[in-house]
Amino acid sequence: MSSNSDSGTDTKGTDHKGVHFTDLLKAGQEAASDVKHKLFDAKDVTVDKATSIYAAVASAIKARPLLSVGIAFGVGYFAMRMFRPRHRHAVSAAH
Repeated sequence: MSSNSDSGTDTKGTDHKGVHFTDLLKAGQEAASDVKHKLFDAKDVTVDKATSIYAAVASAIKARPLLSVGIAFGVGYFAMRMFRPRHRHAVSAAH
């Protein structure tokens, strides 16, 4: 076994405590694969929920279009009033 004195590892990828780097790499790859699968499952659930919500909203709008327009107008007006900057005119001494 030839030893690399600079890094404390031998040529087989083992450190001085006997831990194989290939084992660590394999464990990391398995963990990354598990996370990837969980993320894909979460994406599928989210897409399914969003699709069902979209269908429910679309059917509600079709059932009561005037009410939907009124609600949209009211929400837009309320948002405009809340987020519009308030301009106050400073009273100048020159007047």
